[in-house]
Amino acid sequence: MRKGEGPAYRSIPAARFQVLTPAFDPVCALSGLGACFTERVVRRVGVPLKARVLDAGCGTGRVALAVKFRSPDAEVIGLDGDPRILTVARRKAARGDLDMKVFEGSIKGMPFLDESFDLVFSVLVLHHLSEEIKAQACREMFRVLRPGARAIIADFAPPHGWIATAVATVMRHFEGTAENFAGRIPGMLQTAGFHPIREVFHVA
Repeated sequence: MRKGEGPAYRSIPAARFQVLTPAFDPVCALSGLGACFTERVVRRVGVPLKARVLDAGCGTGRVALAVKFRSPDAEVIGLDGDPRILTVARRKAARGDLDMKVFEGSIKGMPFLDESFDLVFSVLVLHHLSEEIKAQACREMFRVLRPGARAIIADFAPPHGWIATAVATVMRHFEGTAENFAGRIPGMLQTAGFHPIREVFHVA
């Protein structure tokens, strides 16, 4: 797939509306998806020494910066379609004196060479996308990964328990969460070429 093919892509702010961008990190923290969640995801992965790591849909840089903090020898790159939130990511990197590159671009047509990354993260990104663009994003992640490398996807999934099921029943009417809650993301990843696909942990 070449960059620019398919229907027009409009970046979606991480907090859905641009005016809410400054509140994104605090909202994540209040919802249980803040620093502790991010650290849990990164810690479970085990970033290879001197790896080239992509945070696809990096938002404010939470995951990318957590990777860089834990693995200072890694080359960490963030990609997001929202220029305003990339400003936040750059500011956070400078404040922490962490060397992280960020690029503005679409997850459905990433501006990177084939087989150029050792690890790709996509954390709380896919549920923002339509079903078609989810599939394109999965193909793009597979394209930029070196053979045998991993993609780490952290996003909404079929709920466990009645409370989570009730929440999912409401949320499936918003954004692109229907495919997530229906359990279709693993199939999209498999179609893109990923194998094996394994669930490492489930929140709620």
